[in-house]
Amino acid sequence: MIKEYTTKQIIENKEDILYIKKLIYQNFLKYNISDASEEYKTVIKNVYSNKSNIESTISYFKKNTDIFIYYDNKEIVWVLINKQNKITHLFVDINHQNKWIGKALMTSFEKSMKEKWYSLIYLKSSKYAYSFYEKHWFSPKGNVYMEKHI
Repeated sequence: MIKEYTTKQIIENKEDILYIKKLIYQNFLKYNISDASEEYKTVIKNVYSNKSNIESTISYFKKNTDIFIYYDNKEIVWVLINKQNKITHLFVDINHQNKWIGKALMTSFEKSMKEKWYSLIYLKSSKYAYSFYEKHWFSPKGNVYMEKHI
């Protein structure tokens, strides 16, 4: 089940925030750290690491407009965080990769963006995720930036 949350809704659920922190941090260390900018590494460390406190995560979420979460049996398996029409984070639980959940999540996200009158989605992709975005019709714009007209 995919659910779109407002920032206010997600920050009221501390258990989900803790799980999201863990999910993002573990995936970042496994797949993204090698090609991440120093700025992004700092964000991940300050917002999602075990050393960061939940208030820093809540503060970061307040700067973003939408959080899409996919639950499987009440367990968070996908998280997409968006600021206006830019995907800032997209992470999947390691045990749920390659199960076509990403297609459902992207479809839901694109529908929401269209309802908000956006015609373009863009992001900065890691090398690891680049092929995922290409499969979902994102076009390269430079080395790491990608965009999709919706």
